[in-house]
Amino acid sequence: MSGALTDPLDDTELDELHEILLSRFEDSELLLDAVHGLLAAVAIGPDAVAPSEWIPLVIEDDKPFEDTEQAERMLRLLLRLYNGVVRDLDRLVFEPILGQIETEDGEPALSARGWCEGFALGVDLRADAWEARMKSDPRLLELLAPVVQLAEDEGVFSSEDGEDAPPLSEAEYEDAMNQIGRAVLDVQSYWRENPIDDEPVTMEEAATTARKIPRLRGGKSLH
Repeated sequence: MSGALTDPLDDTELDELHEILLSRFEDSELLLDAVHGLLAAVAIGPDAVAPSEWIPLVIEDDKPFEDTEQAERMLRLLLRLYNGVVRDLDRLVFEPILGQIETEDGEPALSARGWCEGFALGVDLRADAWEARMKSDPRLLELLAPVVQLAEDEGVFSSEDGEDAPPLSEAEYEDAMNQIGRAVLDVQSYWRENPIDDEPVTMEEAATTARKIPRLRGGKSLH
């Protein structure tokens, strides 16, 4: 039985959504951790993003579903996941859904790579606003520091000068993961307190901050 769109997903439904995403997964598609990162960026960003903008990043048009029922079920689960993210953010309680990898010694470990990749895609949906503010106000990059550190460590981002950041130690990586929730809430507060405006940015401010904006492998910046 399907819950209302305002109902949070329980663990069984999260597993169901994960399995549907996994069954459709290819290099260009997202798994649950990445979808959660995407929705976090959409929910806390500088401007509203309609479902019609972010859903195509998760559900590709050229890959058909088994049947209409599965398509409708996935869409409903995604919308409920988004509403759950919004609800958690409104309550100022946010925990990222992280992926799991197997370490060299065969032990499971949490990974922030997928979440960070999804978050970057969500930021890209309002790229101009994010980048303009990063150039004019270094506080935004400071608030995003744990996400940036993890993304650089995972090879998702590279610095503007092309030099890789020193790898995080196991303790530093775990500490940065533990800070994701706080960073997301802080960035949400930042945008609420500092909405988009048309304040001019000086050339010096833009040049200084632009050098600090990390870039996705392949050329895109964090925005």
